[in-house]
Amino acid sequence: MRKLESAGDIDIFGLCRQLQQADWDAFASDMTGEVAARRQPAAGRDPWTLVIDRSGRWRFAATHALAAPAGREELRGGYPLRVQRETQQLLTVMGRLADPTDLSGLLAELAQLASEESDASTHRAEETAPWDEEKPLTAPLNTP
Repeated sequence: MRKLESAGDIDIFGLCRQLQQADWDAFASDMTGEVAARRQPAAGRDPWTLVIDRSGRWRFAATHALAAPAGREELRGGYPLRVQRETQQLLTVMGRLADPTDLSGLLAELAQLASEESDASTHRAEETAPWDEEKPLTAPLNTP
């Protein structure tokens, strides 16, 4: 069953190719009308995920470990399990991509934001702010 497309739909398969060329693991599905992507930014960093639907709405998520995981081995119902307790910070950013040619710029901005927020979590743990909290936003938030 294929969704009826409207004239304003974005080519999710084209977005998928762009993401793959930018070193993201990406998969597009005509059935869901989305492209889902994952990227491991650098050694020691936690993965990022990005989902974009055919209308251009996107959701980016970056996790950052705040502490080393604590784990144990267990046997439950005859199944050997590794139970791991993790403390993480999750950054979620959402918006709309009006023009598929803007994807590379968006990816660069999201990478910078994820890096800044990851560094900011260190400051929060130390109860210091890496930015001026009194400064107003320089650009309006434009998400429908």
